[in-house]
Amino acid sequence: MRMILVLLVVLTIGLPLSPGQPRKDSKAAKSVPKNDLRGTEDAPLTIKVLPPIKTPDEAAQEKREKQDQSDADWSLVKLTGILALIGIVQTIVFGLQARRLKHTIEKMDEIAGGQTNDMKASIAEATRAATAMEQISVSMQASIATASGTLRSVEAQSEIMARQTDIMERQTRLQEAAMMPWASVQNWQVSILERAAPVSDRPAVLQITFDLVNKSNLPCNTTGSLKFMGFLPGSAECILPGLTLLPDIPRQITIRVYPPDKQAIEFAEGELRISVHGEISHVGALRKQSPPMEIHGNIVCGKNVPTHLEFGDASIRQAEEG
Repeated sequence: MRMILVLLVVLTIGLPLSPGQPRKDSKAAKSVPKNDLRGTEDAPLTIKVLPPIKTPDEAAQEKREKQDQSDADWSLVKLTGILALIGIVQTIVFGLQARRLKHTIEKMDEIAGGQTNDMKASIAEATRAATAMEQISVSMQASIATASGTLRSVEAQSEIMARQTDIMERQTRLQEAAMMPWASVQNWQVSILERAAPVSDRPAVLQITFDLVNKSNLPCNTTGSLKFMGFLPGSAECILPGLTLLPDIPRQITIRVYPPDKQAIEFAEGELRISVHGEISHVGALRKQSPPMEIHGNIVCGKNVPTHLEFGDASIRQAEEG
């Protein structure tokens, strides 16, 4: 549309202006006198119109006007060509833009289709994941049920083990109560460690040794104390500080006493009776403290008398628990 308007303007400006035709004046012809030699309608007078002689300035002015008109026409033509070229370039650009727009729309359609496929794939994957989670939940519930059953089984086994332990403990206590005695004191020996004088038979210090034997079938840790010579001057006390006794393996115990003069004379000239009183207990296999075993008696000894343990009214007995 723009190009059509430009062409119309160019054609309008470029048309030459035609000079006006002279009109015939009939009245003037009629009013011409007969002796008028200018001619009539019937006998027209031919006049050759010569252009007026122009001055140099007028000629130069006319030439300049024609030159300006020609330059304007050429400028208009050039402008029209430029506008036409611009229109062609715009048409090409618009075509390229339309093509690019088409490609863009097609690409967007392709991307939208791909996104739709990806969304479908994501939904399918989410569905599979939900199904897998449901299966895992079912498996976990089964595992929890199995673990609950296992826990109940363990609790039952623990209860059984506790009952068995209680039964073993009771059996051990009955076993310990049945042992009369569980320990034995034997091989008593009394010897002179120091004499009252170099050539005297009277002792200043006596050494008492004996064997403590575990008569049970299990190892035990033995504690206790034995007091010798009662409350007499020179008496002594033997402390058993946690001796470990293995079954039927003797453990020798040594103690020193300092007999007064009367007891020293009895030892040198006859028989000396050294009282022994105390109790012994032990910790068995179940880490339980046993009832104490009491020991009461007299050690009979002398220069010419074999050493032995005399009980008399005393005895070795199992004390009551309690």
